[in-house]
Amino acid sequence: MADFDEIQTKFREEDFQLPDKEMYDYHLQQLEENPELYTHFSKEYGITKRSVLLDAPYFDVTDQLPQDIMHVILEGALSRTLSFCDNLLCEKQYLYFERYQCIYFKPQLWLC
Repeated sequence: MADFDEIQTKFREEDFQLPDKEMYDYHLQQLEENPELYTHFSKEYGITKRSVLLDAPYFDVTDQLPQDIMHVILEGALSRTLSFCDNLLCEKQYLYFERYQCIYFKPQLWLC
């Protein structure tokens, strides 16, 4: 589990608390006992209701479902890749940052 700031500054799995069945069950129980927390739990944990997959024997919803590719790319791999690209382009002096992090390109360095 992580908030927006953590996602922007931490990039290793070890830096986060991974969801597990006990935590999922706890959040589900809290949601069932306190329906007014629906908005919070849906946004913070992605839990909106009890999954029918919980009735399947030997199935763990926190471990055996594929990751949401949109979040993996947009909040993980893409931002990290763009950060590396920015750093490389600044190192090579193809672009530079001025005050307030505005990006300025040096057109004379563009290769055609």
